[in-house]
Amino acid sequence: MLKHGFDMHRVFLSAPGDLERERDACRSAISEVNAAEAMPLKILLVTVGLQSDDQIVGFRSAVADNIRECAYYVQVFDDDWGPKNLFRKMFYLAIEYRDDAAFSSGLWAGC
Repeated sequence: MLKHGFDMHRVFLSAPGDLERERDACRSAISEVNAAEAMPLKILLVTVGLQSDDQIVGFRSAVADNIRECAYYVQVFDDDWGPKNLFRKMFYLAIEYRDDAAFSSGLWAGC
């Protein structure tokens, strides 16, 4: 494995519905922050998330695990919460972790 020397922080990007343009805009903004601010400090923000709503139905547990493992959570809102309101449940999971004292002393304090 190649050692790069960067501290990597995962950013979960949640965007239910037909929000591909908005997801791309968020990823672009995070890339700009990486280039201008983070990388000179040896920090790298890495976006993770779902490419389509269908993935949350079959992989809800894996999605929840990904949210728990992320340092930051970005929610893009639309007129619905995706299939079975699962993106809403994931949003509340992120808030729960933000408010949990075990996580609030770490990176989740910035969520």
